[in-house]
Amino acid sequence: MSCSFSVTRAFAVPGLLLLLSLAAVLSLVIGAKPLPAAVVLEAFTGVCQSADCTIVLDARLPRTLAGLLAGGALGLAGALMQTLTRNPLADPGILGVNNGASFAIVLARRCLVSPRRWNSFSWHLAARLSHR
Repeated sequence: MSCSFSVTRAFAVPGLLLLLSLAAVLSLVIGAKPLPAAVVLEAFTGVCQSADCTIVLDARLPRTLAGLLAGGALGLAGALMQTLTRNPLADPGILGVNNGASFAIVLARRCLVSPRRWNSFSWHLAARLSHR
């Protein structure tokens, strides 16, 4: 049984990393405007100066990296929670994280700046920063 588990893990980890890499590449290629893989590769080599390269570097790459970072952080948080509680089925509700987060959101909405004021301020700030 132990031998079977280690062999399975030996194939599972590289397989999952391969699937993650494939998903990351597909997130760079597929979008509102599908791009060929050659354009994505040219964007990384610095050869391409077209609008397609701007789409890859300024829109799709940050979104992909943010997704990978957020997914890794959520996975790490789940693994830590399961380790700390010594429960392989642990979820945030066990420690009351859901209730605490809901309370913080309600408290922030009631006590902090109203969304309308914040929205108008953020648009004003964005307009100021974009005007050169």
